Amino acid sequence: MILWLGSAVTDRYVMKAAPKIQEFFDKIADDMVLTLGISHAEAVARINWHWGWHEFHENDIIRHEEPHYWAMRIYYPEVPDWSPDADRSCWGFQERPPADSGCWTLGIT
Repeated sequence: MILWLGSAVTDRYVMKAAPKIQEFFDKIADDMVLTLGISHAEAVARINWHWGWHEFHENDIIRHEEPHYWAMRIYYPEVPDWSPDADRSCWGFQERPPADSGCWTLGIT
């Protein structure tokens, strides 16, 4: 059974998502800001870029993982060490979304 419960595109996320999923995206963005030291605008842009134009229902499978998992998977192509004190200084990371991608809904920082 799919529950949409008022899914909508918000002013910050470009994909259609139920309210619980939008809150989940906010938690992912918060984790990216705290863990990775990027701006909130960049975190939102990366989420938009990663999930593009998908639609998410209330009980979507993305919720089977914690926000921290998605924050790391969106930022890094590979996560070799999940420990909180891992040295990430030599890890490769995904490039920021292009300025003209439509993902930077909160402005480019």
